[in-house]
Amino acid sequence: MQYQQGDRLWIPDEEHAWLCGTVIFVSPSSIDLNTEFGLRKINIANLKGQMGVAKLEPCGNHLGESVDNLVDLDELSEGAILHHVRNRFSRKVIYTHVGSILVAVNPFEKLNIYGTNEMKRAQACCSGNLPTLYPHVFVSASLAYQQLCSNRKNQSVLISGESGAGKTETTKKVLAFLASVAPAAGQLGEEAGIETKILQSNPLLEALGNAKTLRNDNSSRFGKWMQVGFDERCAIQNCEVVNYLLEKSRVVGQSPRERNYHVFYQLLGGAPPDLRQELHLQGPEQYRYLNQSGCTAIDGVDDAADFRSVWASMNTLQFSEETVRAIWRLLAGLLQLGNIGFQEGELQDSSAVTPASEQALLHCGELLGLGREAFRFCLTEKRTQMARGSILNKPLSVSQAADNRDTLAKAIYSGLFDWTVRTVNILLKTKDAPLSVGILDIFGFEVFDVNSFEQLCINYANEKLQFHFNEVIFSQERDMYEQEGIALSQVVFEDNGPCVELIEGRTGLISLLEDECSVGANGSDLLFIAKVQKEFGEGRPARNDHFKKNKVRPECFSVSHFAGDVEYSVTGFVEKNRDSLSSTSREVLELSSLPLLAELFAPSAEAVAASEFSRGRGKGSGQPAKATLGSQFRSQLVGLVRNLRLTEPHFIRCVKPNQQKKGGLFDGPLALRQLRYAGLFEAIRIRKSGFAYRASLRAFASAFQVLLDGLPARLDAHRKQFVNNEASGQPQERAFCCQLLEMVTALGALAREDWHVGSSKVFLKTNGHRL
Repeated sequence: MQYQQGDRLWIPDEEHAWLCGTVIFVSPSSIDLNTEFGLRKINIANLKGQMGVAKLEPCGNHLGESVDNLVDLDELSEGAILHHVRNRFSRKVIYTHVGSILVAVNPFEKLNIYGTNEMKRAQACCSGNLPTLYPHVFVSASLAYQQLCSNRKNQSVLISGESGAGKTETTKKVLAFLASVAPAAGQLGEEAGIETKILQSNPLLEALGNAKTLRNDNSSRFGKWMQVGFDERCAIQNCEVVNYLLEKSRVVGQSPRERNYHVFYQLLGGAPPDLRQELHLQGPEQYRYLNQSGCTAIDGVDDAADFRSVWASMNTLQFSEETVRAIWRLLAGLLQLGNIGFQEGELQDSSAVTPASEQALLHCGELLGLGREAFRFCLTEKRTQMARGSILNKPLSVSQAADNRDTLAKAIYSGLFDWTVRTVNILLKTKDAPLSVGILDIFGFEVFDVNSFEQLCINYANEKLQFHFNEVIFSQERDMYEQEGIALSQVVFEDNGPCVELIEGRTGLISLLEDECSVGANGSDLLFIAKVQKEFGEGRPARNDHFKKNKVRPECFSVSHFAGDVEYSVTGFVEKNRDSLSSTSREVLELSSLPLLAELFAPSAEAVAASEFSRGRGKGSGQPAKATLGSQFRSQLVGLVRNLRLTEPHFIRCVKPNQQKKGGLFDGPLALRQLRYAGLFEAIRIRKSGFAYRASLRAFASAFQVLLDGLPARLDAHRKQFVNNEASGQPQERAFCCQLLEMVTALGALAREDWHVGSSKVFLKTNGHRL
């Protein structure tokens, strides 16, 4: 690419991600550019090595404008997209369209843009009473609802982003809009109050599934799909929630300055005196599962008030008083469980409950309805069935007993969470509904210093959803091209299917991990990675370019995701995937005198059915092995994407502007990384692979008629006739645009394959519109 003095170009920058620079000097090997932060010298001979890019993209002509939909820019590039998102954010405009995708930047402050008037404006916009669809979460929700009612086809709203990007609040806004604009379900003799119940389920699910992290004071630690059902009148009829991958490890430990799940602090802060006495409650600093991170409170958050909201939520959802009390008992019991410590036992490699922990053992057993000695036994020993059917009691070492205690706590809490979701579904799905709007609130792509099994699952989910996203974007491009009469070969669709196959395929990472888990005690993390390298490594028949072996650290491997390479450490993969509670502990829990706890661990037909997906099988017992975490998650994702393909999708990509969680601050590199992880630039790449520039016939003619100055009189007269006739028809507009572009082509300024005049739009390849 030839650079000239006066060109305005995007240049990469460490602090700001991208800067607009004006070329002031050009030499054969370098260019000098003026930026708002000083002079920059770029070595164009080594552009890739110095800047990490193949070429410097033009800044375009819209830098000072507020553009609602960024695909209307004359230049589509990372720098341009980031610049306009940042500029709009600085004016407290947090929503921006990129094509059909809504970008929502978390303002970290209250904005007065969500009232009833805004809902009415969004409805008017989607009804055609406003000229264009302006960017706003209510407009996205309104469009989904309008298309549900007019097309009679199920809709989906897919909300993604990293922790702190605002996914939870965006989901609430979509739900609030649907509940507000849909006809009341109570009309015509139908049951009233379903809208209120759906909204009231949020405080309960947030209390159990959200927590304070370093990135977000109210971070959802699970993914969820909320399917809101509508009847033939498009009134809300029911709701069903599917939860994905709760972060169980948070129950027993948190990183510094983070908290456990909100519900624990709410219980301790808001329980009335009689309940505090009944549950043996103390302050959060007295519980090991709460006091290790150095954070037990959140600025501006009233845990006691939130406790009352959660209790009110359960009352609205018609939880019985007995059930509510049982939930409080389980949570209090878990706090006591964490306070049970262990010391060396009388036998070698055995353990015993410490004398200082006896009271915690007593209170925990009482709250959970467990016999004291049976409970002690399941904490410090495990019962193993030998080959000939004999039973062997094997003592646990101190470290094994502590791990066993924590496994028990995680199993009880996750069981309670799953039970709560099922119960909410029973209460919210009392009637069938022919139509639905599904809302997906799911974790964004994750990359940490050390990435383990949890990050692989999360990134697999994002990879799977990106595959669906690419399919949708490509489908939209294909439909437009067909409508405009353009050959489909113009669009290149680079899908991420091979990466998805690497993870979920018949011999992919999850299946190989299943194989390793199925061999019992002989399975190990290093044997798993050896199998992976044997299957996908260099020179193997099934070699996959998305898999990379670490030649220095044998416990690590990398996956080339759509958002970039991620290195994973397999340490703990096998144990985390097994996600298993010892049969000894399970038997004790099944005999609990607390009905809710016994119900959580009672064998269910659902669990047996789910385990069919697992490759592991019980040996000799005739019973299927418990489905592993990876197999369950894979099954859920396959089902989710299958359902999504039956809907008309609406995408919302949430962006966190800074790590300080403060209003008005915009961290360019942080935002750019999230925009990349959101797949936005892949959508733009798909667009740019064909005809990136699109304009209506009249808009194109008006913008480019200056090219006709000094042209032959025949064409110039045609131009004047067209320009002066506001009522000119589309055939004349099309003929004018064709003649203009043919003229430019004849002059050698544009190749014929670089443009196309469709039935309603003009299409130009990248660079064509810069003439």
